[in-house]
This record gives sequence, structure tokens and C-alpha cells, in this order.
Amino acid sequence: MNDSFIKLFQNNQPIGISGDLRKKTMVLFIALLAIFAIYFRNTRYFTEPRFWAEEGTLHFAYSFNNAWYQALFQPQVGYLNFWPNLATLLATLPPLPAAPLITTFMALIVQIVPVLIILWSNSPLWESWYRKLLGIAILLFVPLTNEGWLNTINSYTYFAVITFLILLDQPPQSPVRRWLYRILLFLGGLSGTLSCFLIPLFIFKAYDEKNKERLIQTLLLIACAFIQVFLIVSYKSTANFGQRFHLIGMATFGITMWTQGIGFFVLGLHQADEWARTLFAMATHNLGSFQMWGRILLICGLTLLLLLSSNLPLKLRVLFLSGYGVLMLLPMMFSVIQDKYALIDTGLHQRIFFAPNILLGWMLLFGIRFSKIKLISFANLTSLFCALVLGAALFWGIKNYPEIWFVSEYWPDWKTEVATWENNPNYALRIQPEGWVVQLHRRP
Repeated sequence: MNDSFIKLFQNNQPIGISGDLRKKTMVLFIALLAIFAIYFRNTRYFTEPRFWAEEGTLHFAYSFNNAWYQALFQPQVGYLNFWPNLATLLATLPPLPAAPLITTFMALIVQIVPVLIILWSNSPLWESWYRKLLGIAILLFVPLTNEGWLNTINSYTYFAVITFLILLDQPPQSPVRRWLYRILLFLGGLSGTLSCFLIPLFIFKAYDEKNKERLIQTLLLIACAFIQVFLIVSYKSTANFGQRFHLIGMATFGITMWTQGIGFFVLGLHQADEWARTLFAMATHNLGSFQMWGRILLICGLTLLLLLSSNLPLKLRVLFLSGYGVLMLLPMMFSVIQDKYALIDTGLHQRIFFAPNILLGWMLLFGIRFSKIKLISFANLTSLFCALVLGAALFWGIKNYPEIWFVSEYWPDWKTEVATWENNPNYALRIQPEGWVVQLHRRP
């Protein structure tokens, strides 16, 4: 029995079942494991579901108080975030006490899609089951996810990862897969702007592959970008548009690369946080030293990224380094957070660093290419370095995974809030995090 189970993970012919059935069995088994890991991280998300921030205050309140055709396409804070619009609109259909459970499941769908793409991918990058398993482990455990966990307002970060996975995959031949990828790209491009930042990489791939389907994917994202730009310009007077762009200094960017990424991988959450606080204090009390160390860390970080990616083929290397840089830098610049020093603090503003840290983890995984021909070689040393950094990141990520985040201390019971509102229609229903509320109007 054990031998048969082990052979399910191998690429040779299995015992007693066809290769197609073997793949379907493994896909189902691993997908269920991923769902269980998400569910049992904190079952309270399902037993006592809640709305998170703008998901409730803006999206659900608007969906509840307005017609469906208005709610589905209503921009919030100056751009279209379609997925929470759709999720909160669906959440208005069942009885009000069940509403946040709908958005929780909608967020779960997006979180599990990258797992399924990896499992069904045709790319040689995911050629073996151990790579698939490690790729999924990186997705689940390596980045800090509490801020974006099981809420649709931050599903756009998962859509960015989905978009990058589609970029890595071979242009699909199956009509079903083609249309699934097109729909996912369209949803990603209309759910925030993060997926649209990857358009230059799609243009690069379309030019290199000369493939019609890749061109269609690229044009879809470009169309989404035009829609988002049009909405941003149209709503700039009501969405604090002027707060959406702030240059970030090289020193701040260099330090943030380490405290929210590379250093966090190696040191773990708590040690990286202590380091980040020391550097943050330096920015206040000794700006000259902060700028010096920031520039040094920027140079070291870029050098390290070039080293860690050196085992990758050139085109793949370009994709990962460009993707990491775009998804790290542009969200920091376009964030409404004006004080860019605040981004240094490890664990805060996790939504900004989720996608680049996923890319960094996968880059480490693909950089592990040991050769038996020449044991002592630069490629093998690089592979060992990638393995050590990735191993540390997985160790810390799995260790910190079940930790209760500070917002768990404030968890209003939605059913109780609804009961209070039904007795007092002027009552503002409390949601997470503390201070956020939902103002609803009684329906006729």
C-alpha cells in the first residue's frame, strides 16, 4: 500500500490505474489538503464569519442599499474592485446573518485557484509532484497573509498571483482552459490594478512566443487597464486621487525589500520585526545613517536577487526579476499610505508584499537545480543557497501559520450585530478591524 502511494508522486507508470486517473486523484487529494489547511488555520472565519474593512463598510453597504446593476460595477475609492462587488452582491441574497459567510467562501475560491492552476499546469516548471507540492506550500505558508486572509477586498493580491501563474503556463490548447484563463485574467484586471501591472511581461511573452492565445491574454489585460484608468480619471475628484502616488526613496525601498521580504524569509516574523523597528527608529533619529544603510541594503538585495536567479534560464529570469520588482515597487508608490517609512515594519500592510514574496519563493524553488556531473560548481552552490533560504522561509512560515493575529482579539459577532440593527435601524454594525462599521438602510 505504501509503495503504491509513493508511486503516485513519481512520473513513472503507476500500478493498477491509468496516468489520467492518477493525476486526477492527486489533484483532488492535494486540493483537499490545501482547503483543510486554510480551514483549520482558524475555523472561526467559517463558524463566526465577519466582514473586513472596506469589504463591509463600502462594498456590502453599497450592494445592500442599491440596485444590483449599480452595485456590480460601482468603483470604490476611485477604481473598480469587481470581485468584492460581486461577492457582496451575492451576500445580499441569503438572510442577513449569513452574509459574511458568502464573502468568506468567495475569498476562499480565489485563494484555492492558484493551487489548482499549479496542479493542472502544463508548464515544465511544474513537471514533478514535489515541485507542485513545494509551490503550493510556498503559496500557503511563506508570505504574511493575515491582512488578506479570507476577505474579498484583498482578493486582488491572489488575482495578481493567478495572473503570473497564467503567464508562466503554456498557452492552453484546450478551449475550456483557454476560456478559464481569459475569465481569470479579466476578473483579475477588473479587481484592482495589481494584475494590470504585469502587462509589460505579457507583452514580452507575446512577442517571444508569437502565439495567438498569448496575444489575446495580453489584449484582455490591456482592455482592463484602460477601463481602470478611465475610472480613476473619472472619479479622481471623489477618491483622494492625489494621495495615490508618492515617490519612494532608494533607502526606504532597499530596507523594505529586506524587512518585508528577504530578511523576513531568513529570520522569520518576530526577528525581522525587531530589526525593522530598529531601522524605523533610525529613520527618525539618525536619517543620515538610515539612508546609508538603506542604500547598502538595496545594493545587497539586488545583488542577491541576481545570484538567487542565476540558475534560471534567461527569459524566465527576466520574468521573475521584473515581476518581483513591479509587484514590489508600484504598489508601494501607488498606496494611499503617505508615510513610506511605515512600510518598513514587518507584518504591517501585508497585502502590498504578498504577491512579490510568492514570486520570490517560487524563484528560489526553480533555482534549485543540482547537477551530479560536477558536484562543486557555482550552479550547485547557488542551488544550495536557494534551498537553504527557501527551507528557512518554509520553516518560519509553517511555524507562524497558526498564530492568532492581533485583530482576532476584536471579533464582533455579526449575528448579534444584525439583531441589534433590526431593533435599531440607525445602529452601525461593527466589523473587523476595530473602528470599522457598516451602515445599512432597511429595505422596503
